[in-house]
Amino acid sequence: MVKIRRFFKQIRRVVEFLPIIWKGRDFDYRYALDLFQFQLKRLGKEIDNNGGFVGYGNTTNRINTAIELIDKVYDGDYELEGINKFEELYGKTKFEFKEIDEVDSNGEKFYEIELKNNPIGLIGVTNDELCVIRDQMIREAREKHIRAEDILWRFISHNIKGWWD
Repeated sequence: MVKIRRFFKQIRRVVEFLPIIWKGRDFDYRYALDLFQFQLKRLGKEIDNNGGFVGYGNTTNRINTAIELIDKVYDGDYELEGINKFEELYGKTKFEFKEIDEVDSNGEKFYEIELKNNPIGLIGVTNDELCVIRDQMIREAREKHIRAEDILWRFISHNIKGWWD
């Protein structure tokens, strides 16, 4: 009887994993993270449902923290912070394509992208100066992302061996 229950439980498990595997691709690490995160969610639910050891609530809290951190780090929350902060202070960035005096081997003209902002009340600030400010804010956000990613994986490494039911 136990073998039959286990068989059907495994079938249900395969069916539950199927959508996440179906959407996955082998060319981007994010799909592996999605699979790992899905497994963590299942593990947290299993521990919550069985709760057969002292401190299981703390364990599920740590699993849920890891799940949330994966979303925050890999959905670009930190990296977008720089652009969002810049646009909040200096207005929305507009992209303009300017034709330049060069052509490719087929005679097609080249264009360069110029980023422009229209900040209200910033008299005497050039577009080049705004580009330097934008680049600095983006660089700081990128560094924050790298630190958050490091913290996430240290957190997982420190805790994962205690995540069992």
